[in-house]
Amino acid sequence: METKRKYTDEPGADKGAIHLMITRWCCCNCPLCCNKQYNLNTVPVATVEELKAAHTVMLTGGDPFAVDGILDFCSHLRHDYPNIKQLYIYTSGGLMSSNEDIIKHYDRFCTHVNGINFSPKTKYDYAAIRQMLKNRNFAISFFIHARSNRIILMPNDFMTREQQEEYIKSLSLEGLAFYGAKFDVEYREWQEEFQPNGGVWRRLSVFL
Repeated sequence: METKRKYTDEPGADKGAIHLMITRWCCCNCPLCCNKQYNLNTVPVATVEELKAAHTVMLTGGDPFAVDGILDFCSHLRHDYPNIKQLYIYTSGGLMSSNEDIIKHYDRFCTHVNGINFSPKTKYDYAAIRQMLKNRNFAISFFIHARSNRIILMPNDFMTREQQEEYIKSLSLEGLAFYGAKFDVEYREWQEEFQPNGGVWRRLSVFL
């Protein structure tokens, strides 16, 4: 049986920047997913004291958009911890496009969230992100509020790097930049031994 790694904070890590794991559920099954590399029971549970000291929280999973009531979760997080100045969500994209909170209440949702980090893994994720960004009414209303967004592209078996670059061009992100929305694009490689950086990894005591 493969021994999974124990999580420890990196030396000198900014503990005010918390990657908060709120669910384990995800619609993807990536071979090198960091969740598969670690014993998630060794990720410390976030404490009230840590949240009160945080300046940035990045919701992760699994996929946070798999959670029913993600809008209420973000709302309560902002209300209970006004010290949190930046709130981001990590998603593969597909579940965001079908989440009821996003579909029905994106005008409220975007007031709580500073940005979305998309990391599409499947053809469905790529198509869902394109659909959201091509819907100009939605994109302008949502992303001019969620101003610091990122699209992270990983290698896959159905799209070459050149095709990924063409995909990014097809999204016409410069159109949203006109309204003040920002999208950074990153091309990454899978890490055989993933190491979280840019903060610390924490989890809820009970996953949503």
